[in-house]
Amino acid sequence: MNEQGRVNYGAWKTDMADLSTLDNYLTQFAGKIDHAAQGNEKAASLVNAYNAFALRWILSNYPTESIWQLKASFSAKRNEIGGRKVSLDDIEHGTLRPLIGYRTHSVLVCAARSCSPLQRGAYTADGFDE
Repeated sequence: MNEQGRVNYGAWKTDMADLSTLDNYLTQFAGKIDHAAQGNEKAASLVNAYNAFALRWILSNYPTESIWQLKASFSAKRNEIGGRKVSLDDIEHGTLRPLIGYRTHSVLVCAARSCSPLQRGAYTADGFDE
C-alpha cells in the first residue's frame, strides 16, 4: 500500500507469501467463538475482518476495474466469521452499524477508488474511538 492508502493489487497477487499471510490472517475469524468480544474490541475486529475480506475478494478477482463489476461483492455469504458464513453487508449493516453507527462508513474500505483510503495499520480496541 502506498502513502495515499492505495493498494497495488497486481504486485500483491503475484506475491504468494503475502497472499498466504492474508489468508492466514483471515482464518483467525473463521472459528467458533467461545467468548465473543464486546464494544470497541468487537468493532475493531469486525472492521479489520471486513477490510481484509474486501481486499481478498479483489485479489481473487484481479484484474478488475471495480468491486462493483464483480458479482455479489457485498451480498454473497462467502466470508467465515465465528463458524458461519457472512456477507460484507452482514458485517456492515447487521453488526457494525448498530454497534458504531455513522462511523461505520469512515472505517470500512470497500476497495473502490471512491471509498475512504485504507489506513496502514489494523484498528485496535484501545485506539478505535480516535
